[in-house]
Amino acid sequence: MTQARHEYLYQLTGTIQNKKPQKASPKSKYAGQLFYNLSVSLEDPHQHIKLIQVFKDKLANPDI
Repeated sequence: MTQARHEYLYQLTGTIQNKKPQKASPKSKYAGQLFYNLSVSLEDPHQHIKLIQVFKDKLANPDI
């Protein structure tokens, strides 16, 4: 891996089961920023991701 994890783009195909807004911890470098915990069900059985955390300002589609 030659890049930081946040510099990669991941394409995941699946369904969002639940969206829960939260604010980052006051001790975090992202203190006070809104992010979403997305519970997902992916189509690819080899991908075992169940929860994705995404900051509101990084969403390409705000309707998600």
